[in-house]
Amino acid sequence: MGLLDGGLAGIFGAAFSGIYLPGTLHRATLTRGEDKRVTGTGFDDVPMRYQPNAISAEARARAGIPADVVLLLILTAGLGPGVTTEDEVTIDTGRYRILSASLDPARSHYDVRAVPTDPPETP
Repeated sequence: MGLLDGGLAGIFGAAFSGIYLPGTLHRATLTRGEDKRVTGTGFDDVPMRYQPNAISAEARARAGIPADVVLLLILTAGLGPGVTTEDEVTIDTGRYRILSASLDPARSHYDVRAVPTDPPETP
């Protein structure tokens, strides 16, 4: 297995899982009836490891990233199928809906942008 075809995912998972924080990926699921029509939706929980992708307020403003958007690096090791915008994540600060998820070239992690599922109330 070559390093750029997924081999690094295992290496990164083994090397960095101890310093990445534990979280939960809520993988979107569909329930289908006997006629194959969608009858419901839900989530299957998958343990994950993540790190906040720290960015200064100045860099965030230059890039046009709103303050409520969290930036995460999620290790691919153990996740199975890809992370999608139908999925959600729970981290130490709450539950978030995924806006975008891109796989890095080495396939070791996803670069994720997400927003709170329950935004704070405004007075």
